[in-house]
Amino acid sequence: MEGDRKATGERLGSAAKLVCMMMAHEDSHDLLARMKNAVVRYDAKGALSVLETLESRKGDAAGEHKTSGEHKAKENLQVMVFWARMLVLINELHKGCIENVSISQRGLWYKVKGKEIPNSNKLYFPSMHVLCDSIGKLCAFLDVPKHSLGIVTSPKGFVYGRLIIESAGKEAAVNCFREGGHSICGNPDTIKGFTFKCSATCILVIEKETIFKTLIEEGLVDKLHVILVTAKGYPDIATKCFLKCLSEAFPNLPVHCLVDCNPEGLQILANYKFGSSNCKAGDPFLLPGLSWLGILPSEAYGGVLYTSPNFGKRDDALIGNLLKRVGGCLVPGGSGSPRVSAQWLDEMRKMMEVRHKLDIETFVLLGLSLADYVCARILQQKEVY
Repeated sequence: MEGDRKATGERLGSAAKLVCMMMAHEDSHDLLARMKNAVVRYDAKGALSVLETLESRKGDAAGEHKTSGEHKAKENLQVMVFWARMLVLINELHKGCIENVSISQRGLWYKVKGKEIPNSNKLYFPSMHVLCDSIGKLCAFLDVPKHSLGIVTSPKGFVYGRLIIESAGKEAAVNCFREGGHSICGNPDTIKGFTFKCSATCILVIEKETIFKTLIEEGLVDKLHVILVTAKGYPDIATKCFLKCLSEAFPNLPVHCLVDCNPEGLQILANYKFGSSNCKAGDPFLLPGLSWLGILPSEAYGGVLYTSPNFGKRDDALIGNLLKRVGGCLVPGGSGSPRVSAQWLDEMRKMMEVRHKLDIETFVLLGLSLADYVCARILQQKEVY
């Protein structure tokens, strides 16, 4: 893993030089030369000083009549500012990759949020959103996942059940069968070094933290020896990495997923099984064998149908896009490729036809405890693959 991080650091260095080559069509050869020299030396001050000149040039042209040439110059200037922002990130991340030191996304935000473009009173990263967007573009540019750049997320996921986690370091083993569960480490590289001891019969991935807690309180793990995992909503990389490592350690352990009966629940389910549609570099943490345990449209739409909210335009678009994407997985792919049954697609079409949302909590109000529902679904093998 340390070698991989060093290799990524070298790619950052190459990327910095490539950025300058991409900008070489600009007229400002002197500025580009200064930028290139600064980047090659990983000199943050030198790279940032270039933006001082760029910003002053933009200010001088602000009050002038915008000819086509000036308009092109402004566009070129915006491109240079964008790539200079990329270079600021490269500069911050390069040393950590070479030294195999990680940083949280929030920690990176605290390091760059105060950086000003000299003499402009403007920030390179005026908001966390701009930083996250820039990180995503840098990952796409390098074709690497975020954690390969040494950026780790704060712990988000939780695990509970008959599972013991041992790490490669000197830390004591963690028993996940304690009250409330155990938080999942936010660093995928650390997770990859875990070893597991397990006496469970299956793994249940849960969309919501509230449902995760309810199943613990209702004693599901005592009724059915199951490992409960939640990412508290949309899955983060660390939780997906944890699930991937756990499923590979116990390949005969079935993995099920419990989500709301609505397009957002389906999107979360699809992210675990097929990966994010926005992931251009490929998702190494897919769960191809993941089953859809519930809540299924065929069982959900009953007496509460007309009290549940209708789909909005966003829901219609989401379910339509998901159906197109998942429909391509009906035919079995290569080894380890995600695939679905005709029943899976039929359930999606039913949701699209009825156009009603149904949360897990609402379904449980019909009179069945959630733990009993999950037990019945698993024991009767009613999950959909």
